[in-house]
Amino acid sequence: KELEVECWIKYSSEILIIDPNNIDDSRKKLRKALTSHTLRKMKTINDASIYLAKNGLYPGVVYYTRPESGSTFMSLLMSSTIDKKRTLVASRYNLMMEMPDILSEENFVWVTDSIGAQRNRPVNLTFIIDSIIKRIIENDSFLIFIDIFDLLIVYHSFYDVARAFEQIKSLAIERNIYLILVFGEQAMDHIQFGQITRFALEWKPKSISDLN
Repeated sequence: KELEVECWIKYSSEILIIDPNNIDDSRKKLRKALTSHTLRKMKTINDASIYLAKNGLYPGVVYYTRPESGSTFMSLLMSSTIDKKRTLVASRYNLMMEMPDILSEENFVWVTDSIGAQRNRPVNLTFIIDSIIKRIIENDSFLIFIDIFDLLIVYHSFYDVARAFEQIKSLAIERNIYLILVFGEQAMDHIQFGQITRFALEWKPKSISDLN
């Protein structure tokens, strides 16, 4: 039977049951628990970190997800536990028009060849990556969602874009923040998809869980 514990304990800790009749197995479970990313990465425990943990996200971990999960992430952003000013979304869609209460010029990067204000043309790879990194640092962003990779590899080589994204990944790990990257498996061959997702965990939420 699963133990019933409070969310703050359940989602910020590893629950370990010691079996006195099997010490070797208990030691293995203990070693596994002590190296868990939930323990190593979750240094700050508050409403936001518990809310994100309930939805399968921990800081300092690079996640990837499918394009269809974009709307689910936007639902995640609507929670009052999330400080909108410390989020950053980079997208090929003009989400700022759809969600003006959540996204603004300060926390949104629009990458498109369409006509529109505050747009960034996908041919300007270096400028786009520099803009994302600059905003993460200046706004002290803690929750990042980037859905532009599939568009960028139309204008640049896969490896040029992958190398550029490594800068964002390194920054996210260094600053111990949440990073979700969107990759469409149909946008590249299976070898490239395996390479770009190799050191990332898949985030595939079916729905968003509330804090309480």
